[in-house]
Amino acid sequence: MVRIVSVLCLMSMFIGISNAEEKVLESDFNSTVIHQTNTQKKIFTITIDAATSVVAQAQNQVGLYYEQGEGVDIDFDEAVYWYQLAANQGHLEAHYNLALMYANGTGVEQNGPQAYHLAKKSAILGYIPAQMYLARLYVSNENMRSESLVWLKSLAEKGDGLSQLMLAEFYLSEKEVDGYLIKAEYWLWNAVQQGVPEAQVLLEELYADKKKGGLSLDLSDLEQEQKTYGYE
Repeated sequence: MVRIVSVLCLMSMFIGISNAEEKVLESDFNSTVIHQTNTQKKIFTITIDAATSVVAQAQNQVGLYYEQGEGVDIDFDEAVYWYQLAANQGHLEAHYNLALMYANGTGVEQNGPQAYHLAKKSAILGYIPAQMYLARLYVSNENMRSESLVWLKSLAEKGDGLSQLMLAEFYLSEKEVDGYLIKAEYWLWNAVQQGVPEAQVLLEELYADKKKGGLSLDLSDLEQEQKTYGYE
């Protein structure tokens, strides 16, 4: 508030706002802040009423409010409590949110296996963010590589550009994989179509490196290779 008053005083000095006009500006600003704060509190109150009535979506939303401090002070313990209530009712996003809390040790003791269990439950039932979480686990956990690649391929086939890029990078790093170079090229090409700039850079480097050889510039050839290596 002191900072705002100082700004208003400077405005009055440079553009000739009178004291009366300055007070009006300050009053309008205070009213706006109060209105926004009250609106957030009202939304929180309405949502928590619904959550108390065992509405899973509302319970998950209350968890988000507590985690992010919207309309209420940040309280990770409360966030975990409400996420758990919603998850107990099978809410997919709540399972995922709870998984992240366990993964990061936020509001609960850090527990990787529990985070994985919750994320997988959500992913199996089709929640895309949870699938992405599992797909990217292989980057940080070598033991999860096989299962993570299943999710990564699934997302790549659904058209997720970042997953396509990561899958291409995996093939480039795994030269013992049969047809790795063609597979890498194929997924880089697809990622480029999704507007992933890093894929464009890698694809250009791939074509520029004469030592790699065996590369195709024709999409029909790439699609044929896809069928040949059984990753369509």
